[in-house]
Formats: sequence, structure tokens, C-alpha cells
Amino acid sequence: MSQLRIGLLGNFEVTTRDGAKVTPTGKQRVLLASLALRRGRTVSVEEITERLWGDGPPAASATTVRGHVKRLRQALVVDRADSVIQSIDGGYRLEVDREALDVCAFDLLVQRAAETDDPDAEAELLRTALNLWRGPALADVPCESLHREVVPALEEQRRQALHRRIELDLAAGRLAGLVAELHTVVAEDPLQERFWAQLMLALCRAGRPAEALTQYERCREVLAGQLGVDPGPRLRELHGRVLAEDPALIRARDRVEITVPRQLPSEVTPFVGRAQEIAALDGVLAERRGSGVVVVDGPAGSGKTALVTRWAHRVLGEFPDGQLYCDLGGFGPEAPTDPFTALGTLLLGMGTRDLPPCAGSRSAALRSAVAGRRVLLVLDNARDAEQVRPLLPGNGVLTVITSRNQLRALVAGGGARRITVEELAEEETAELLTALLGQDARELAAVATGLPFVVRLLAERADRLGDVPLAEFTAGMREDATRAAVVGEHQVSALLRWSCAAVPDDAVALLRLLGTRADSVGLCEAAELLGRSRAETDRMLDRLAEVHLVRVSGRGRITVPPLVRAFARTAMPPDRHSEM
Repeated sequence: MSQLRIGLLGNFEVTTRDGAKVTPTGKQRVLLASLALRRGRTVSVEEITERLWGDGPPAASATTVRGHVKRLRQALVVDRADSVIQSIDGGYRLEVDREALDVCAFDLLVQRAAETDDPDAEAELLRTALNLWRGPALADVPCESLHREVVPALEEQRRQALHRRIELDLAAGRLAGLVAELHTVVAEDPLQERFWAQLMLALCRAGRPAEALTQYERCREVLAGQLGVDPGPRLRELHGRVLAEDPALIRARDRVEITVPRQLPSEVTPFVGRAQEIAALDGVLAERRGSGVVVVDGPAGSGKTALVTRWAHRVLGEFPDGQLYCDLGGFGPEAPTDPFTALGTLLLGMGTRDLPPCAGSRSAALRSAVAGRRVLLVLDNARDAEQVRPLLPGNGVLTVITSRNQLRALVAGGGARRITVEELAEEETAELLTALLGQDARELAAVATGLPFVVRLLAERADRLGDVPLAEFTAGMREDATRAAVVGEHQVSALLRWSCAAVPDDAVALLRLLGTRADSVGLCEAAELLGRSRAETDRMLDRLAEVHLVRVSGRGRITVPPLVRAFARTAMPPDRHSEM
């Protein structure tokens, strides 16, 4: 028997034994699906013809069917073995193991679940079976008759398995993530009263009966609007029991598994300064009562994450239902985390065990998971607004985002508050260096950058060269060559390269030119340096300012921060594509 794998529960998938993917054409998908659904049994040429062309087959349909079968056989050959498609008296038959088809594997798991006497084992078997579904059955198989005659039965089998698994979870008191999952289920299949009933029961057992009554009204409106009917007797009875505060509805509450995430990173120590920024965060918390969105932006290395982490640990008591954290990797050596993956991380943090199959469903599930709970969400190192938007859970949660990008779209169109983090003042830099080195470092602070990331690297370098007195080390730092060496260190250089990677090539070229100037320049001078129009230059400067690579004053003066200027002079490659 062949080790071929054929997936019908979602988009069509064919995988050979060695893991190679086969991509059948539309007609081939219809043909193979027709044979797979009748595994081990003969499908007549007439039925295949009807599946392929409906009521309008071509004149030589039998010959065309043979051509499709021949090409499909060639695509499915495994290690020169005999074809898995056999010709049988006026038809064709697919000869593969049951385990080769996800449809059959699903049936086997559901059957095993029904035969076990252990409720926990039954729930786990059903969970495994449901995980085989990657989307709607035969999602990309272009055959109207299969979708009309076969898909409804497959979808009903999935619903029955899902209903039973949720029933077992409710009985066992496994409520973590269940309310969020059921919100997604009723949103995708709103006419299924059995799932509305389970959602109401899950809410009651989670101690949220008022929300259960709200969901009943939503169900009633949906049924009236789409079918013109009222909820059935089971749902009406459950509604009455909720109103009567029936204690039997919460009989499993003593076993409720409510996940309280505690995902904040540890605080960075020593920590100095930032009193103004912390006060601003406190103000947002008080003003918005633990809800809304805050953008904490600033240059690379300015300590945004350390600031937010420090503040978040101070206000843990304001968020008793948990703190979620996700590093979005917006500026770093790897590709930024896509919203689908980030949503999965956040849902797992909230205790969701069965992750929805698409980003939209995951976003809805996250909103449901945090509904009615006082949760802090920290989204660290965001690339841009597009990456963040699907992750925002809406009202009731305070979301704090850190980014080198100003995320202007969230501030302008999403009502987010912005708090910008700049370099430390010289006295704060001295305090941090002194704490790190264990000796007075005011003179070193006078020649050091105020970016905490670089200050820590500088302190590590001074400590590593322990045989060099701090005064001598400080004197060396006053020399451009030594400054350049520090900037050229891999960590600092990479830090700024990742910022440059977020802006267009022409803006990077302008930054390289601006790095040659010791003082600030005006817009006209910058345009002359680049040889472009003022409008084009202004656009490039705006992109650079958006990620804090330059500063543009209200009077149109452009300043390049010292660290960025040193990077542009000594470490920026002539052709950034050779490095980025």
C-alpha cells in the first residue's frame, strides 16, 4: 500500500512519502476527491464525468477522463510503485490505506472516542480528530455536486464531534479558553442553537451569568432575522434557568480552570530616570481606567521595553486577570512576527487549547478571551500599525505597544496615546554608568550617548578592560576613532541597520549624506545634498523621522543624532542591500 497522504478537510493537500507536495489542477482535484471519498470502491466513468462537468460534458468525455487519470497517475507515482489509481470495468478505484486520507482518519478517531469509557480520553481523541480540519471540507475543489451532496454531511460530522468534545470539557470543568472558542463557533455558524446553549452554560460556569443572558438575546435576534423563528425549547429552558439562578448551572465551577497569564519579562536593573514617562503611563491608566492603547516610541536602544516592563510591574494590582506579553520582532535579524502567529501566542497565554485556523477567527477569539477581564497586553518591538491592528483586543484591555516606529496610523485613526522616549539626560547617564561600574562615572557620561542600550555596552567594555583606569578609558572616548570603534561594534551597528531596513533606499541614501554634516541642516540644503526636489526630500526625511533616525524641528531644521551620524560615517555600507 502507498504512503500517499491526501487531505480533504480544508484546501486540497497531496503529500508523497518523502514529503513532496503534489499540486493537482482543478479537474484533477475533482477527480481525486471523487475517488478518495469512495476509497477502495469503484467510481464509474459516468459519475466522474458528472463531477467534472456537470450537465455539460464535452463530446469525448470518456477520452478526456482517461487523459486526466493518466496525468494524475503520473503525478502520484511513489518510488516506481504501481499506480494507486486502478482501472476497473467502466470506472476507477483509489487503492490507499485508510490512514492516508484525513477524512478516514477523522472517522476512525471519532469511532474510537465513542467506544471508550474514559471521558478524558474521549475528549482528547475528539480533540485530535478535530485538529485534522484545516478549514471547510473540499474548500478549493471546484465541484458543485460534491459541495451539494458530500460536504454538508462532512460538516455535520465535524459539528457533532465538536459539540461532544465541548460537552465533555464543560462536564469536566475545563473552561480555560472555552468561552473564547464558543464565541468563535457561534460567530461562524450562528444558526446552531446547540452551540449557543453551550456558550451560555460556559459563561454561567465561569461566573458570568449576565453575559449568558446577553448571548441568549443575540441568538434570538439572529434566529428571528435569518429564519423568522424563536429559539427552541432547550434554549428557552436554559434561559429560564439562568434567570432563576439555578445552582445546578454552576455545579462544575469548583473545577474551573481559569488561566491567569503572567508573561511580563523581568525588570532590567539598574534602572534610572524616566519619571516623566512613568507618570504619563500612570495618567493614561487613570484616565482610561485600564483600557485603550498606548504607543511608547523612541530611537533604537532608548530603553522602551525596559521602561514599559518597569512600569508594568509597578501596576500589577491593576490587572488581576493577567498580563500578556508578545515580542513582535519588528526590528531584528529575523522577519517580523506575523499577526496569525502572534495571535496564537496570545491565545495560548489565555489558556486557549484549540487555536482557530485563520487570523480573523483568532482575533475574534482573543477579544472573547479577554472580555470582562482586567488584562494588560504588552506588544513589544512592533514593526508598523498593520502588524499591530489585528492584535488589539478592543475595550476593556490596556494595550501598551513599544516601537521605533511612531505608529502614526494608530494615533491618528485609532485613538492611541503616544509617549516618546528620548535619550537619558547627562546626569541620568552618569547615574546609570556609576551603578553599572561601581565608581563615579560623571566624566564618562559627559562624552557618552544617552541611549541606555549603548550605555550598558559601554559599561561592559570599560569593565572588560579592567586594567585600563576609567579616566584613561574616558579620555579615549573623547577621540573620534574610539567612538567609531564603539559604534562599529556588532550589537550597535546591527541595532541601527535594523532601523534603516524599515525605510526606503532613497531615504537611507539621504541619511548617509546627512551623516557627513556636523551640524543641523535645513530642508533646502538637504535637497541640494541629495540632488532631489524639496518635496521628495521632505518625504524621505519624514520616513527617517518616523523611525527616529533623524529629528526634524518645527522650523524645518534636520538634526542627525550623534550615534546615528557616527554609524552613517563609519559603519553604514555603500550598498545597504549587501548587508540587509
